Amino acid sequence: MISKNLKGAVLITFAGFCFALMGTMIKKLSLSLTNETIVFARNLFVLICLFPFILKKRNRLNLKTENFNLHLIRSLSGLLAMYLYFFTLSKLPLAEAVMLSYTSPIFIPFVAFFWIHEPVEKKSILSAFIGFIGILMILKPGTKVFNFNGIFGIIAAFSASFAMVAIRKMAKTESPFKIVFFYTLIASIISFFPLLTNFSPPSANDFILISIMGIVGLAGQFFVTAGYSAAPSAKVGPFTYTTVFFAALIGVFFLNEKFDLYSMVGGAIIVCAGILSISEKK
Repeated sequence: MISKNLKGAVLITFAGFCFALMGTMIKKLSLSLTNETIVFARNLFVLICLFPFILKKRNRLNLKTENFNLHLIRSLSGLLAMYLYFFTLSKLPLAEAVMLSYTSPIFIPFVAFFWIHEPVEKKSILSAFIGFIGILMILKPGTKVFNFNGIFGIIAAFSASFAMVAIRKMAKTESPFKIVFFYTLIASIISFFPLLTNFSPPSANDFILISIMGIVGLAGQFFVTAGYSAAPSAKVGPFTYTTVFFAALIGVFFLNEKFDLYSMVGGAIIVCAGILSISEKK
């Protein structure tokens, strides 16, 4: 019989593969579509997928909320993170963009401290210091290979940390489905307006990539939810970083991307910092 920890780890690993594949689709779509088009398509696809479930469960679903302000903060910060992350994917190697996006666990304790007054543990300060070293090794500021676009990946991770803290603040009163629904609805409405200023019509091939992006993105969310439901977060949380591993493999073997030693070491440092930040006290 498979243990709960092993089951959770396997599910989170599946999620990592899905998210790496989603990043690949976004990177390919960025060659022919504007960032505004990709973000709106991603949000609209998920919203369309949610509606059949809503219609089927309409008599049992309660979508009323007294936390609309929190939903709005979660949606705005999450949407900003999405715009910046998608942009970073279009400008950096896949694995590097993913590595930078996974710095958000380093920021979360500090956002939670200033917003909801959660105490900051010493390990969070150490994690942030270690993670910062990893970021510098990937970005390489002051050198000829410094890529300014990586800064947007860091801002995306910082913005995503606000979304995560908002979810934590709502978790006691709002169901996961309600949080996902309000985020997708608000994000779809807001992302429609930037689309009007910079729209690029998708081709038949783009629609296929958009569908794959949406499907693997939803599958990834499902596996993450199931994984964290199966085992404690401290046991399975580190496996979220398998996304970096899968992204590196896809980048090297399918996108012909190359990584220097500094980026590889920097990525490993960020992974270690992230694992430290989500680990529990013994």
